[in-house]
Amino acid sequence: MSYRVNTIPMPTWNHLKVNYAPEVFERDINNSKKLEKYSVSPVFDDMVSGAGADFDNDVKANASVIKCKSVAAKSGDNTFVSEYKEGVVRECLEVFEGAEAELVQIIDSENEEQLDILTQVYAHRDAKVKLYLLNLSGIRSDVRSGVAIKAEENADIEVVRIAIGSLRALYGIRSELIGDNSRCNVTTAYLADNDEVLDMNDSTNFYGKETFSEIKAIGLLSGRAYKTLRKTVDFKRGCVHAIGHEG
Repeated sequence: MSYRVNTIPMPTWNHLKVNYAPEVFERDINNSKKLEKYSVSPVFDDMVSGAGADFDNDVKANASVIKCKSVAAKSGDNTFVSEYKEGVVRECLEVFEGAEAELVQIIDSENEEQLDILTQVYAHRDAKVKLYLLNLSGIRSDVRSGVAIKAEENADIEVVRIAIGSLRALYGIRSELIGDNSRCNVTTAYLADNDEVLDMNDSTNFYGKETFSEIKAIGLLSGRAYKTLRKTVDFKRGCVHAIGHEG
């Protein structure tokens, strides 16, 4: 049975048709190439992406590609580049106290290919992370991408997403600012043409004091392209002097 993806944190009127992604994105993952055993840090266990827990669990159970990276303080070159075309992928990045890292993720699917990818980023105290998500796929490809982010005290995370490919493209980013003075900014540039469908669901939950997040997007639609963009900033009890922007 298929499940809904990109469900908005707080539902609104059903007739607006934005509470979740359209049916073209609802499907189960059935991957015969899945890995039977792999080890992932427990810090990622309870992290949920913007695409939703059902999507995350489906990817975890059926992933054919697993990439787990950890970055300690004072290590060398901490820039990682990953390129994916199709399949079911889980990629995790844990950045320890005081360390810095960059993850460049390139999606370059060909026509008719399907890709489901879950990306999880955990930033420990004083860590700095830059995450670049680039979709350069063919015009008939089908891509779903869920991102989960968690930031401890003074951690700083920057996400840049370029969405210019795929017949159907779904993106969901969920950030959890659990530490005081943590930050997460998400910037999206998109382009959709012809009959392309683009669905985005980005949210930030503020838990720590004096936390900051800005979610912004700019782009262009042409032809019969269709876009849904959800942006949510949620201030939890105790997040004194937290600031959130949607733009």
